[in-house]
Amino acid sequence: MIVHVGCCTGYGECLLDEPVGRTYELPKLLPGQIYNANKQCELMFGPGSQICPYMKQCKRLWCTSAEGDHKGCRTQHMPLADGTDCGHGMVSYSKYMQHTVFNKQTTMYGL
Repeated sequence: MIVHVGCCTGYGECLLDEPVGRTYELPKLLPGQIYNANKQCELMFGPGSQICPYMKQCKRLWCTSAEGDHKGCRTQHMPLADGTDCGHGMVSYSKYMQHTVFNKQTTMYGL
């Protein structure tokens, strides 16, 4: 409804303009290859957080936390970033909300 009103009043005319500006170079590596699991934990739960040693790591990101009332291992039920090494020669890869684990020898870009 808001889009309809914006278009009818002329406020949405800028959406018809051709984009201008520079082209951004995308990384050649998958996010999990750039940020390992410990770094993902720090981004999710703060500095000092690391991979929880008691949980399987290829399904969800489980991290340690020593801050506040949340001591121990915790998760936000998020998968590891695509390309994250999750042990035993396996790499995490998630597509269309289905989580898959591949052998490291599997080509990541041909999926």
